[in-house]
Amino acid sequence: AGPVHVPDEIVFMNLLEAFTLRLGQKFRVPTFCHTPLNMHKVFAEVQSRGGYNAVTEAKLWKDVCRSLHCDLKGQTSASFSMRNIYERMLLPFEVHLEDLQGGAQPMPTPSAMPTPCGSEPTSAEKGGEGTTPGG
Repeated sequence: AGPVHVPDEIVFMNLLEAFTLRLGQKFRVPTFCHTPLNMHKVFAEVQSRGGYNAVTEAKLWKDVCRSLHCDLKGQTSASFSMRNIYERMLLPFEVHLEDLQGGAQPMPTPSAMPTPCGSEPTSAEKGGEGTTPGG
């Protein structure tokens, strides 16, 4: 499994906005280095490096930041901020595109992604049968 195909910028932004709204969230472009973040560029840069899992495992978030050609002087937490923005706004979309494109990548496990309410594993996920004994 590898990175997902990145649509052109207009299609990408329309898809991302529709996806975000479908999740019941407001769509708002975040600020990075005091300017609106080019979400398409960030997504394309992450995919060119193998996707979220590859970038995180190889600690390439600083490279993603540098690719934006913004002044990182004094931005000691740029990598951390970029990863958090990606996890919050683009990772669910990456997973969605993987599903649409038939990707077989394992579900990413971001460090800062909140778990949804009621996300207790089922007895089947715990290794059980999901039924009571003798039932």
